[in-house]
Amino acid sequence: MLVNISGAFPAIFAFCAVLFALAGVVLVAMGVYGFYVIHYNDGRTPGGRNIGHAGAASNVVIGALLTGLMYITALTKNTVLGTEIQNGSMGFQSSGMTATQQAAITALFGLFAILGFIASGRGWMLLNRFFSGTEKEWAGAIAYIIGGMLCVYMEESMVFVTRVTGFDFVKIFLF
Repeated sequence: MLVNISGAFPAIFAFCAVLFALAGVVLVAMGVYGFYVIHYNDGRTPGGRNIGHAGAASNVVIGALLTGLMYITALTKNTVLGTEIQNGSMGFQSSGMTATQQAAITALFGLFAILGFIASGRGWMLLNRFFSGTEKEWAGAIAYIIGGMLCVYMEESMVFVTRVTGFDFVKIFLF
């Protein structure tokens, strides 16, 4: 079933990227408004809420990061890691695998990339809530960000582990 719906994964990934970009634009606007409120109204909104410098700054910075999250992910894959062209999911498709197994691996990595992208975006939003004062802990946000990025870069991580150990973990775990 996963192989059958994998054709829609690029559209789903793009839809998630658009949603996070929209959330980022809203956060940047809220941050700019927060600085306005701090400067002209001593940090009190008309609704009576207090806004601090850390909250307004985190809205701007994390909003900008969410707006460009898709480009940051693509840039990291293509330039820093250099593996998008080099191997990607095709790096796992050895000669002993059937076409169905190859399609299953590609679909699985696509699903993990989507889920990781969503988890990473949620982590950044939770971190923003921590800096704004509505959350009391930041560890959960960091766990979402790191776990999400590990899912997005699962292909590259598996290639690295395979090169270091010599074991093809994809075949061991999946087949």
